[in-house]
Amino acid sequence: MTLSMAIDLEKCTGCRICELVCAYHLYKNFDTRFSAIQINFDLFRIPIHYQIKNQCDLCQELAIPMCMSFCVSECLHLLRG
Repeated sequence: MTLSMAIDLEKCTGCRICELVCAYHLYKNFDTRFSAIQINFDLFRIPIHYQIKNQCDLCQELAIPMCMSFCVSECLHLLRG
């Protein structure tokens, strides 16, 4: 079974916490340029756009990916397929 990540754009606030925790998980820093998830939020452009890069490992060593654990709007979901 393959897992992938999806974002419910109706719930996403654009806070970018997922980017911060992802960058920390992958590279032990908080530079969002290194995050596997990229949220492109602009107050003048709706909806929010996002990209999940190939380097996303869904935090395989954890029961729940860090981005999902820290997401305050609960907009991140795992898709099984």
